Amino acid sequence: MSEIFEPAIQYAKEWIRQKLGTLDNIPTELQNTIANICYKFAVQQINREAQPSDFPVDVFKCGDFRKGLKTYIKDSVFLTSTLEALPEMLREYREVLVTKSQQEIDDVTFTFLCMWKYRIANVLDKSLLRLKIEATIRRNKVDEVPNLYQLMSSD
Repeated sequence: MSEIFEPAIQYAKEWIRQKLGTLDNIPTELQNTIANICYKFAVQQINREAQPSDFPVDVFKCGDFRKGLKTYIKDSVFLTSTLEALPEMLREYREVLVTKSQQEIDDVTFTFLCMWKYRIANVLDKSLLRLKIEATIRRNKVDEVPNLYQLMSSD
């Protein structure tokens, strides 16, 4: 991911604070993935507000308008739907953290990472073994700011 966009950091940080509360009680990798989703959504929102009638700059970055537009729309749908579902899913996840075994917690955490970090389709229809294979394949394609949640929390 490119340079940090400070207004998006503040937007994402405030969204997390208002909608999710602290993420300190969840695993670090999941904290960072959630922070990155919120940050990417914030970047899109801020850019959309800055140029409401133009195509987003991201559409033209790859040099192929149709491919860029498809990627932009796919990302927008992913980010919007994830942020809509995230507060309830995180509430339920926090219940898992206090009521389930460590193995079940690890499985749920990994499932969320497969959905949100690795963006694997149809996660709930696949075995954990298959998800581990797909996650390994996608690991080098993950586009996240390292330690973003820690950066947001450092203020």
